[in-house]
Amino acid sequence: MSEASTPARARAGAPLSAASAFDAPSPFASDGHPPGAPVSVQLSCEDASGVLWTGAADGAADPHGRLTLDLAPAIARLAPQDRARFHERQRAEPHHGARPAFAEGGALEIVARVERAGAPDQRRIRRFCQAGAVVEEIVRADPGIRGRLYRPDGAAPRGGVLLLAGSGGGIDAHDAAMLAGHGWAVFAQALFAFDDLPPHMVDLPVERIGRGLDWLARRVGGPVSLRGVSKGSEGACHAALAYPELVRRLILWVPSPMATTGRGAEPGPRALFTRDGAPIPFGAPPFPADFGADAGTPEAPLVLAPIFDAMWRDPAQDRFRLAVEALRAPVLLASGADDRIWPSQLAARQIAARMARDGSKPATQVENPEAGHSLTLPGVPAGAAHLSRHPRQETWLAMGGSTDGAAAGALRSWRAMVAFLDERAPEMGA
Repeated sequence: MSEASTPARARAGAPLSAASAFDAPSPFASDGHPPGAPVSVQLSCEDASGVLWTGAADGAADPHGRLTLDLAPAIARLAPQDRARFHERQRAEPHHGARPAFAEGGALEIVARVERAGAPDQRRIRRFCQAGAVVEEIVRADPGIRGRLYRPDGAAPRGGVLLLAGSGGGIDAHDAAMLAGHGWAVFAQALFAFDDLPPHMVDLPVERIGRGLDWLARRVGGPVSLRGVSKGSEGACHAALAYPELVRRLILWVPSPMATTGRGAEPGPRALFTRDGAPIPFGAPPFPADFGADAGTPEAPLVLAPIFDAMWRDPAQDRFRLAVEALRAPVLLASGADDRIWPSQLAARQIAARMARDGSKPATQVENPEAGHSLTLPGVPAGAAHLSRHPRQETWLAMGGSTDGAAAGALRSWRAMVAFLDERAPEMGA
């Protein structure tokens, strides 16, 4: 066993020194070092599937021999030590995506080890998505409202937020749990590939989102905010246009500027969303012939961004653009400049420009220069965020971005969203 794996092997004997949410600081202090000497904190974490993640945080002891650090940035940069093993886990358990496999409650235990004279300083640090003050509720309401609600325990929520996931389907449960820790009632709504909902990303009724918005609005007593990630950004925009009275604020995360294709069981383009039973017209990018098969490898994943880039710059495709000029809710856009799934920064700029050109309220943009498509779950180890095994399409995809860019971009975008939600919303239609 390598030296870097030693802290994880000794995990059970190390004291639990601190626990905090992933989006909060992780203070760490260690005494007994030579004054002014450089000190390295070795970090390791064995996730729930047995993959070891490692990294380090460097600092210097003060004149009294005390090292003081915030370990949160270094934890966010942890990477799998054995990438081949991690890729095998991605094949076997694609629902975990490019992040570590969490224990119950979205938790990881990190071991911090500092060498010093006498005896090493070693302790466990627990980081989590779902705080103890958050209550989870399984939602199975008719017609077709499925997902999970996370809300503060023992306190009235500050308002409601509905989250829509992207092309992987299911729900953004960990994001919802973490956001609920800030006092919101957060409904992670599923549109497909969850519970008894259809398995494929095709012909999804916008009305299903509308019913989810209405359900949550009734729970919290007023309009709610809505976030859509990637393909979910299209559904969020469609719903905000169809149900403006229910949407307080709109958050579009690594978005698309237009309606794009869904993907059913059979080859060929299909509508991603429908309205009143009719397909919403969409642009169909010319995907590779083998897309959706067991294509790409971890060493040579598919890069889809150039295909979408050409489509989004083509004036012939303008008829498929989302009617963002008609939005009534304030809009936040988060994007990555090195997004290799699709050029989300280009999309965000096109959306903002269209809103400004047509006299709508200006959008708030958060651009992340070294980030790719992965901007969710701030503070979670991002050392594998550049690559994903798609859980529905069984395809290796390049996500883009560096580890530092992904970690910084996720936290920056998250903080911008929390601040955006905290702002007092203007009167509807103002």
